[in-house]
Amino acid sequence: MIPNEIAALPQGWEFASLGDVIELKYGKGLTKSSRDGGCYAVYGSNGVVGTHSNFLIENSCLVVGRKGSIGEVHISEQPCWAIDTTYYIDEFYKQPIEFWFYRLKALPLGQLNRASAIPGLNREDAYRLPIPLPPLNEQRRIVAKIEALKARSQKAKEELEAITLLLDQFRQSVLAAAFRGDLTADWREKNPDVEPASVLLERICAERRCRWEEAELEKMKASGKVPTDDWWKKRYKEPPALDVSHLPQLVDGWTYSLLEPLLSTKRAGLKTGPFGSLLKKHEHRANGIPVLGIENISSMGFVKGNKIYVDEAKAGELISYDAKEGDVLISRSGTVGEVCVVPSGIGEAIISTNLIRVCLAENSLLPDYFCFLFRGSSFILNQVSALCSGSTRDFLNQTILNSLIFPIPPWEEQQEIVQRIRAIFDYSNKIENIVSKLTQSLESLNQSILAKAFRGELVPQDPNDEPASVLLERIQAERAKQAAEAKAAKKSTGKTTGQSSRKAKQQDSESIQLGLPGLE
Repeated sequence: MIPNEIAALPQGWEFASLGDVIELKYGKGLTKSSRDGGCYAVYGSNGVVGTHSNFLIENSCLVVGRKGSIGEVHISEQPCWAIDTTYYIDEFYKQPIEFWFYRLKALPLGQLNRASAIPGLNREDAYRLPIPLPPLNEQRRIVAKIEALKARSQKAKEELEAITLLLDQFRQSVLAAAFRGDLTADWREKNPDVEPASVLLERICAERRCRWEEAELEKMKASGKVPTDDWWKKRYKEPPALDVSHLPQLVDGWTYSLLEPLLSTKRAGLKTGPFGSLLKKHEHRANGIPVLGIENISSMGFVKGNKIYVDEAKAGELISYDAKEGDVLISRSGTVGEVCVVPSGIGEAIISTNLIRVCLAENSLLPDYFCFLFRGSSFILNQVSALCSGSTRDFLNQTILNSLIFPIPPWEEQQEIVQRIRAIFDYSNKIENIVSKLTQSLESLNQSILAKAFRGELVPQDPNDEPASVLLERIQAERAKQAAEAKAAKKSTGKTTGQSSRKAKQQDSESIQLGLPGLE
């Protein structure tokens, strides 16, 4: 069968089947517990899986995935061990091993799976694959060209990766500038009469006390105990006083605050997701009301899609754990401290045990400003790190959150900070998308290079090259010779074994006749 990748053979090329040119030999089992950490690599279908003090293959070889990651190709320049989930090739008949590394990577070996459970590659299927075989000298030129282009591609890839790293550093520097007050320094000069954050905080605290008094008075009236004076107002617990003498000085108009005064009083300001006893595994559903988890939070914000749902009845039981638009979600385990804002259109949802929900009071702290603080303020991140340390693993809780000290700008400046950060991040994200597309294009380019190479279009043909037909004849002759030698060796070994057995029996018989003990 003539492959679709090439319509007509270039000069000096020859069609062959893969099995005419190479032999896929079976790897040998070597359990994980048996690998003693020696100097020789142990290869599985996915690549190196360990090291061992002995080797199975003495020469350079290719290792091909046979089970699991079928068709994956790895090259080893040193002696190694290929385990029994792989094939290996260690005889190339003076052809460049690199040529066959690239040749096999370009073949559709992964599409030859027959197994229904664990993917498996049958070598007889692979052997039937048609191969346009170039002359030996052209193989060498192809390898040299691929390696040169590959080096250029790798350099371009590294430069693109460097851009991505620079963008990450740029975003962090923007956030750092924002929370030092540098990002909006020009804005403050143009808006000197904005209400300071200290006045904003005083008003928020006064409003909180007023709402508490109204609620407390309603409770007493409902119980028939109408107060005649204000003695009951002394029960109100003022937010703890904050000592800022040891803290860095803030820019004009900013102030420090704990989280508690900034929380909503209409719903629970802080809420940790329901523990296992409240939401058990058998209550999970494939659809219904979504349960938001750490998978919904990324460094870029909220991620749509859910793994767990509950029915309406269970959601009703867990109504106090609801998540609404504008709430802040914080991961308290796993990747601790990742944050996002619940977007509009989320509908009905509840939080999982791995999240803490933060509901901020209106006009106190913008949810987006809060999230940017957690992502890029070294002042906040250092506090979180210090408060989470000392346990076997990082774990965020309400006590830690209530201990954090936040730098608070005026309300209008918070809006300006968020707007500027978003604009800069949008621009950097566009650059990152371009980088991502270019990286994908590089990968496509690498594949097209291999395709051109094995169509005979990557390097020119040389009429002075020995034709591939001669190479193929030489390979077939060498393989026939090796097969004959192996057969003769096997026959010789069998004959010797038989003679030894007959001789032993004769010696035993003679020993019995002489009354001597048997030789066995």
